[in-house]
Amino acid sequence: MTTPPDFRALCAELLEKYDLEWRARERIKTALEAQPEPVGPTDEELQKTADALRDEDDTLSLIEYARAVLSRWGRPAIEPIPVSKRLPRPKDCDAEDQCWLWRTDGIEEFWELVVPPNKIHEYNWTSQWKYTHWLPFHALPIPRSEEILEASDE
Repeated sequence: MTTPPDFRALCAELLEKYDLEWRARERIKTALEAQPEPVGPTDEELQKTADALRDEDDTLSLIEYARAVLSRWGRPAIEPIPVSKRLPRPKDCDAEDQCWLWRTDGIEEFWELVVPPNKIHEYNWTSQWKYTHWLPFHALPIPRSEEILEASDE
């Protein structure tokens, strides 16, 4: 298996070595900040991986298979972004302009899918609740309505 090129290293090299117009520099900076939505393997891809490993060695262990799958498709979790570092942008939000915000009052803490306040720093100063970190809307899975109905039937 070949490893894909490190696009972050390529973007950083472009910024460092080339005199680019302002728009191109901003697009590259945005790409460097982006955290892609995780995408898992299909059943067919998993089967092909297992078959390829079996061709190499008839005694395929579960651990060897797990390591091969993780090396190919494993990704680190999306890291929460402090609101002090950067506020959510429209591309970080869903169609209803919502993203995940970490809400705390020092006692109770939780992720909340909400429209970020326009002036989040002012909100943090005047409210008992504080938003300290955020995640893009796609970072945390939400059960679909049919999954909720199925669970309530059990």
